[in-house]
Amino acid sequence: LIIIATLSTNTAANIVSPTNDFQNVAPKFINRTKAVMLTGLVGLALMAHELLKKLGLIVSDLSLETVYSNWLLGYSSLLGPIAGIMVVDYFLIKKQQLDLAGLYRDDVYPAWNWFGFIAFGVPVALTLLSLGSDAFSWFYDYGWFTGSALGGLIYYGLCSMRPSPSVAKSAV
Repeated sequence: LIIIATLSTNTAANIVSPTNDFQNVAPKFINRTKAVMLTGLVGLALMAHELLKKLGLIVSDLSLETVYSNWLLGYSSLLGPIAGIMVVDYFLIKKQQLDLAGLYRDDVYPAWNWFGFIAFGVPVALTLLSLGSDAFSWFYDYGWFTGSALGGLIYYGLCSMRPSPSVAKSAV
């Protein structure tokens, strides 16, 4: 069952989308079978180096698995602060009260949330700095977790320093 689940998950995640893309490029010439074959050929072309290396036919220090892992770490380091900011904003700042129609107007929510940009920029900057420092390599290695925690904390701190709307209105 585990093997079937793995194969079906990978089929849906890695074959269906590019197959549909190939079909949409030239629907008159590429049917589903041809699109699946093209997807397989592209996959083989992209990973041929790794396959030949694992078979022992070539010797190389280059590892595409390491390149992909590093790319995923870097990408998650960008998504982590966004997740932390969104969770803090929805659950702690807005207390799960959201004006759905107001999301599409400029009078309820501001068009630019500068606290969010700051809370996003600081963890991203630290992640970039940690790439060149062995002392802070842990910040990059756990990029999603460190980024989301730090982004959320900074955002909460900045928002808690902002005066509440009722105080601002009573001062006017």
